[in-house]
Amino acid sequence: MTVRLGPEEERLLQRAMLRLEKSRSEVVREAIAHYAEQCLRRDGMPAADRLGQWLGVLDSHGMDLSERTGSKFKKLLKERHESGPR
Repeated sequence: MTVRLGPEEERLLQRAMLRLEKSRSEVVREAIAHYAEQCLRRDGMPAADRLGQWLGVLDSHGMDLSERTGSKFKKLLKERHESGPR
C-alpha cells in the first residue's frame, strides 16, 4: 500500500517515530488501528461522554438515589431471592 503524506503529516509522523522510538511502519500501523477502533465505536465516544449532558441533571426531590447504591442493590437482590421465582 502506498500513502502520500503532506508536509504536516510527514512532520507529525517523524515526531511520533522519534518520541516512540518506533519505525515508520509501526507508527502507521498503530495509528490505523487506533483510528479504526475509534470509528467502529458507537459515535466514537465513550458512553460517559455521550451521556455527559444528562448526568446529574435530574432532581430526585431529596431522595438521595445515588447514595448507598451498593447496599440498596444487595438488599433488593436478597428480597428477590427470598421471595422465590417469579
